[in-house]
Amino acid sequence: KPISAPKTSVESIGGPLSGIAPTAWPQLLAVELDQNACGERPSVTFRYDKTEAAFDFTRTVTIERRSQAPGSTRIFLPVFERYQGLDLSDARPGCLAGVYRVADLQPFPILLGATLPPDWESLPLYQRLAHWEHGSPE
Repeated sequence: KPISAPKTSVESIGGPLSGIAPTAWPQLLAVELDQNACGERPSVTFRYDKTEAAFDFTRTVTIERRSQAPGSTRIFLPVFERYQGLDLSDARPGCLAGVYRVADLQPFPILLGATLPPDWESLPLYQRLAHWEHGSPE
């Protein structure tokens, strides 16, 4: 599980990852937010170099629903060579609990993004696409 995998702190969240060999990409980042210290709908933008549109993988992850459980919401997202840093929508003290890089990716042959609230293990571990399913209300 990426949650319990060894991690190293990312010191400069506003800039690119340092010390990564050209053959060591992609990397898996873990961003921890304390929703109790954040405002409504906090978001994290994983920013990329925009000089070549084909390699601009910039993505914003927004926490749509506030968890009632105490603890951190964790955002896991793989990042690639042209990654340039994070932008946070909420700079309140304590909102950002930490940014980490998963140290060893060998146990994870496929890197998938995930947003895990503190109570994620008690939630259904699937997602429904109601607007795609026949006969489901929109």
